[in-house]
Amino acid sequence: MNRLPWIGVLMALAAAALFAAEPWKAKKYTEWTVKEAERILKDSPWANAVSISPPDAAPAGGGRGGGRGGGGGRGGGGGGGGGMSGGADSGFGVERNSAESGGGAGIPGESGGSSARSMVVVVRWESAQPIRQATMRREVLLGNLKPEDAEERLKHALEVYVIGVSGLPIPMLRGSPPDKIKASTFLKPDKGDPIALADLKMTRSQPPDVLFVFPRSAKLPDDARTIEFVSRLGRIEVRKKFTLKDMVYDGKPEL
Repeated sequence: MNRLPWIGVLMALAAAALFAAEPWKAKKYTEWTVKEAERILKDSPWANAVSISPPDAAPAGGGRGGGRGGGGGRGGGGGGGGGMSGGADSGFGVERNSAESGGGAGIPGESGGSSARSMVVVVRWESAQPIRQATMRREVLLGNLKPEDAEERLKHALEVYVIGVSGLPIPMLRGSPPDKIKASTFLKPDKGDPIALADLKMTRSQPPDVLFVFPRSAKLPDDARTIEFVSRLGRIEVRKKFTLKDMVYDGKPEL
């Protein structure tokens, strides 16, 4: 019996199931559920969790505990990094409810902190339309924003790229001078020159997310395939590589 036709059918069914599982392809944003919006904000071509191990973490089986640690999910770490701009422009999104935060692993070295040796942060391309729409849609469904206000905010295109990082421990930010963060933060396409950071902001939510602002005037090469976000905060480096061919929405690249 020839199995090839059946293999083709199974592959087609698998592709259809995958397509259906991606709300940014299958539905208009006004039809997304809270769960679908949250998925886009945490696990999509524009957003993913990144696990980071502090360089001074204790080795497995013993040794001294690391000086920094956990925090995870949609929430953010923030704090008094003097010089950071507070109150992110509403075009980047909307106020984020602290209930979005995932269960944190604690901050080793603090009273009651965990002995976790790594932290999880979410790196998100905030200026991409699917992320903006998911943020607005979630707030509408939670009753924090009127649908007409969401539509009005989404009409205005952003003139910058914005990368958001959630889950950074507050002590880390306090120990990271903004000028040093700016000097070590950039977008790195696999072709062409790196894009330097233009500004650093925090959302007004509790806990806040840190927003890294880059000039959109820095054009990406047509043959670029990936672009990596790189930032050093104290002794910890945050890296997240985005695949440009996957960041397509409504038939066009969306950053």
